[in-house]
Amino acid sequence: MTNYSQEQLQMLSEIFRIYVKEIATNNDKEHLGPGEIGIDYTNGSIVIRNPHTGELFYPNSVEFGNMISAKYDNTTGLLNADTLNGIPLFVDIEELNYSDSGITHRDIDAIIEALPDKAILMARVLDSMYELHNLPAEDGILTIYKIIDTNSTNIMISYYDSETCIKYDGKYNKYTHLFESWMITNSNIMNTECYDTQLGGMSAVIHYTETPEIDDMTSITVRITNQLSPGAKLTVNGIEAKDIYNPDGSLYMREIPANTVTTFIYDKEMDGWVIVPTTRSASSVITQLFKDRINSVIRFVETRFQENAVLPGRIITSSSVYTASTNNVTTIPYPTDYVAGIDKLMVNYAQTLLRQDVDYTLNENNLTLINNISLAAGDKIQFIVLKQPSN
Repeated sequence: MTNYSQEQLQMLSEIFRIYVKEIATNNDKEHLGPGEIGIDYTNGSIVIRNPHTGELFYPNSVEFGNMISAKYDNTTGLLNADTLNGIPLFVDIEELNYSDSGITHRDIDAIIEALPDKAILMARVLDSMYELHNLPAEDGILTIYKIIDTNSTNIMISYYDSETCIKYDGKYNKYTHLFESWMITNSNIMNTECYDTQLGGMSAVIHYTETPEIDDMTSITVRITNQLSPGAKLTVNGIEAKDIYNPDGSLYMREIPANTVTTFIYDKEMDGWVIVPTTRSASSVITQLFKDRINSVIRFVETRFQENAVLPGRIITSSSVYTASTNNVTTIPYPTDYVAGIDKLMVNYAQTLLRQDVDYTLNENNLTLINNISLAAGDKIQFIVLKQPSN
């Protein structure tokens, strides 16, 4: 074995010294050449670019350990899926720690409560008890963005129904810190902007920024700024104050606290505003109102036939259509085959069965529309005449 002097060893070490590139950023890793070695002095990891595959690998596995530990939350004891700029991203509601919230069932409020103050949830939900847990459908994707700090509370909720391909937006009340209801996104009969009310007590006023006319089944989301008393009325766009009803048609006789965010639906037949309960969506209430109208027509027709069934003979029906030629038509001549006082007459307008002495009156030679109902040019009225021949 050759013995080298100290001077020779020093000279050889300077000639054959290996310089390892420092890795300070991710870009430094990407700039490593094939077979080149880099070292991150911050976490003590070594990285090499494989000259055969071009991929980076970590022979001491320190980098892998650091990647895993960065995703581990010591507070919750969970290994989270990932983070976005330090904000945890959850992909399963089972990842959340519900024990600290003291809530056993996992409805929307429980999920929001279990999320950290800054978090994102994007999870597939399959829940056969979805109605109990305040979800709009059994199978879908629930997305929640939650950012709470000392100055503000910002929570955005949405749900995609995998069966119907309908997307719902959740309504969260940041004043009461409670989830309230779902509404269908981009529905042409639903308005998702929130309006503050004025006044309070027995009257609430809303200045709706859309067109002054309120169409049938129009929905408006409002924040009640001052407490409303039982039996309060709602005034929208300066139109006459109208009663507030429950979805079943009864008057709403409960107090509405200040800072309540709720949705009202205008029902033209009731001529009032239907309040959407916090446990239901606006779409489900609108569906119920339409079903109630259909059932009302069915009951009306059944009653008319029962009235005629007690008389002898058979019933002959005939149908005709009247078309208005000008605007503001309220007086309409009878069908030519109708005999007033003997025949039964059914009047259908815009898929709604009009009611005698409520929507119209019968005169000697014509029918008169009442209660602000009138026809515009081109509007059609369908007449169905029920006759019972004497023989």
